[in-house]
Amino acid sequence: MSFEEMMAKLSELLALEPKYQPNLYLPQQSVNGEITIGTRDGAAHVLRCLKVWYELPNDVLFAAINLVDRFLTKMKVRPKHMACISVSSFHLAVQQLSLPIIDTEDLIAISQRGGSVLMDEN
Repeated sequence: MSFEEMMAKLSELLALEPKYQPNLYLPQQSVNGEITIGTRDGAAHVLRCLKVWYELPNDVLFAAINLVDRFLTKMKVRPKHMACISVSSFHLAVQQLSLPIIDTEDLIAISQRGGSVLMDEN
């Protein structure tokens, strides 16, 4: 790939960057059961702990937090669902980065979030 081709590809990808940037406006205190900035930060802490537990690269943490933030910008979420969203984002980040797949049951148990695995039968 030539320098010009690389620069063209970089410019193309940079043009798409704003589309994938989260635009979070979370309240300090919960109103009507909304996610607060503290709840989001708690989820980020859990993601950091999972990253350390599995000895994964920093890219996994950044990708997982980005997925959480992007989801929160698009959807209204109740605090009780935040744990599921953060663990799912972590699992997706591992897959996106083509790292060895983590057993879902182990991930749920280690995260101490009390979820369950739902598998698509197809």
